Amino acid sequence: MSVADHIAAYSDFSKHVLSERKHSFQEGYYKTTKLEEAVKKVVKLYGEYSDGEEDMLDTREDSEVCKAFVCAVSANNIGRPTLFRTYRVPTSSPMCKIWKAAHATTAAPTFFKSISVGAPGSEVCYVDAGLGCNNPTRVLLDEAGTLFRGREIDCIVSIGTGHQGCISLSEPTTVLQSIWSLMIIEVLKRLATDATRVSEEVGHSFADKPNRYFRFNVHQRMQAITLEEWQKLSEVRAHTEQYLRETRLLM
Repeated sequence: MSVADHIAAYSDFSKHVLSERKHSFQEGYYKTTKLEEAVKKVVKLYGEYSDGEEDMLDTREDSEVCKAFVCAVSANNIGRPTLFRTYRVPTSSPMCKIWKAAHATTAAPTFFKSISVGAPGSEVCYVDAGLGCNNPTRVLLDEAGTLFRGREIDCIVSIGTGHQGCISLSEPTTVLQSIWSLMIIEVLKRLATDATRVSEEVGHSFADKPNRYFRFNVHQRMQAITLEEWQKLSEVRAHTEQYLRETRLLM
């Protein structure tokens, strides 16, 4: 798929999946059936099979496989992410269809319900890895070290979704005391999903190796656009283009 194909597919995907909310008493704001339909449509268009049931694992010769993975976490153990890979590794990796891997990595709590993956009787319930692994660059580095032992990393390109700004907590007052616990929850959520800290740590580790690590992340005006606001893709494009113009001037 070209970049233009990706943008068009994401636009269609967003409209189909995020246009209609479920009833408030159901798990997740949006229907996972629509999510699965949208993913299968893309797989049908660009995959090898016409039914959308293509496996995540690519069984071709290793040299022909595009090595890619997506992250999810077990709902019962969110300490470390699980990688759904297109390639074989010595360690275990879930075996499933592409649409199931896409569901697992997209199942952000409150947005989509979780999905169970695995053999009947031993399924694992997965949700999105955004909590604790919103920036998987360190996971990528660990994976590269496992796959390509002894080889130098030539280039890493990390693309963010907008800087979320400073994370702060106001001092409680008599008026705020009743909602202070909610403020703490919000701060903890932002800390758990913070991608900037990881990018800074990885950037520091490559400080003595110029032109190896590149992080692109719009600094302003993107933080107000939420995940479900697919109608604002034109704003996302405008802010991104402005950021790129400013970056070129600074380079």
